[in-house]
Amino acid sequence: MRQVFISYSRKDEAFVEQLVSDLAAHLPNVKVFYDKLLQPGKSFADTLEANIEQADVVLALLSPDYLESPWTKQELNVALDRQLKKQAHLLPLMVRPCTPTGFVAQLTWIDFTVEYEYALARLIGGITGEPIIPRNQELEAEVAALKLQLAAANGKHGPSSSPLTRDPGNLTQETPTPQTLEKTLREWIKSILDVKLAFSLFALIVALGAMALGAVAFNRADVELNFNKEGATVVTRRNEVTKAMVLLPANRLWLNTGLELKKGQSVTITASGSINLAIHRLVETAKDHKKRPRLGWIGPDGGKSYKTDLDNARSKYLISPDPDHYGALLACIVPADDRPLGKDNPYPKGIKQIGSRGSITAESAGTLWLVVNDVVLTEQSRDAYVARQEILNEAYGEGSVTIAQKEHEWEEIKSRGYYEAFFDDNLGEFLIHVDFIK
Repeated sequence: MRQVFISYSRKDEAFVEQLVSDLAAHLPNVKVFYDKLLQPGKSFADTLEANIEQADVVLALLSPDYLESPWTKQELNVALDRQLKKQAHLLPLMVRPCTPTGFVAQLTWIDFTVEYEYALARLIGGITGEPIIPRNQELEAEVAALKLQLAAANGKHGPSSSPLTRDPGNLTQETPTPQTLEKTLREWIKSILDVKLAFSLFALIVALGAMALGAVAFNRADVELNFNKEGATVVTRRNEVTKAMVLLPANRLWLNTGLELKKGQSVTITASGSINLAIHRLVETAKDHKKRPRLGWIGPDGGKSYKTDLDNARSKYLISPDPDHYGALLACIVPADDRPLGKDNPYPKGIKQIGSRGSITAESAGTLWLVVNDVVLTEQSRDAYVARQEILNEAYGEGSVTIAQKEHEWEEIKSRGYYEAFFDDNLGEFLIHVDFIK
């Protein structure tokens, strides 16, 4: 039995109850869960998380309140992670007008704000695995107009005198009902869309072949989609870059996006995803379940570090020394004649904290670089690694680590020039969208 989880804002509770009722009527073999079905005495958070993890399909009911809710953001992040791992299918439903950002903005959502019954039919197809017909507003307008004409015709002529009848071979005329006419009309429209879908798939195959040859793909009039050598997807219009998308791994100490800005040009950057800045600590915690990890999963806005003396000593070696925004997305525009960024040049001028959304302006022509806010060691960073025994006990636990151990580790780091050590235990990615402003 397929399982469906509904993630929504309480402001849309009436819509959810109607939707659950309709899904039960059309899909009796599908189990639908949302928070009102929670059994008394069960843990609210644990039960919701368990049901998301078990769901084959997650419905995200998009609305202004949904996008602002911290709780629904957490549910959405879990659903996105399962979608990326191909463990579940995420279906966004637009229930009230809003503007999604990040990865959700790249998905095709089902619009319930125009015509409920048509949107419900598309949703049922999505749950059962049937192809979801792409929204075509012109055809939907034509459907609505024809439905009005049918209604007017039935009202004017009545069932027995409708002009929309058929007479095959001079047999007795049969008057179609509005339901059969609408069904025939939908089948005709679907056949047109199926042809368009087949053509789109053919175009995609051709485009992938062109990409394999290093050619430019997806040309459409004056809009062009390219893939630069740094791995960014770049949209150009009339030879001017307008948008770009790139994946930033958390363990990458400064990523050169290859996106060039002119002097005075600005870009707006939107980021989504989750990272962890100490995956070994997460693994250790998962083994014994005795305490929460010192650093959990965080989003592009970053998170607060622990306030031990050792953490305080390390925070001054953050790329952007802000202990309240560990792991936050940072950006910098580097002129072409400057040194490339990396472990040998980790602290450039003009660093801007972006977080989940922000802008940066080029003071001079240059290239956009991105990084997460973590510690970079130098030869002078001994105090970030070696400390008095009581400080080590506070950070790692009584007697877990000795000064001698840390001294030995520090000498190894210095001898190998392994100053990016704090980046190598990072895990996860941020999906970055860049909008160029003229």
